[in-house]
Amino acid sequence: SEWREYKARLGKLYTSITVKISQPLALEQKGRAIVRFVQSYSSDQVTDLGEKTLHLVNRNGEWKILSETWRADESPDARAAIDPAPKAETKTTSAAI
Repeated sequence: SEWREYKARLGKLYTSITVKISQPLALEQKGRAIVRFVQSYSSDQVTDLGEKTLHLVNRNGEWKILSETWRADESPDARAAIDPAPKAETKTTSAAI
């Protein structure tokens, strides 16, 4: 309930929130799971990039967040995970001999 209240306060505080995730990794065993991913969070007041880890439990068929941790990561690898560089365009030409 505290987490929901916190998220509700954020929803009222910021006029816009955008969250992007990439490279999710999930491990699940016996109704418990750990999910880790790179997250880009931006609002009209805050912007950050890093790694988020969620600890989940399955209760009556629904996954619930037990805890979450956050580690800021502004490295080039983290940035590339969220906004990969566009692939280089290749052109094929033929020449008559």
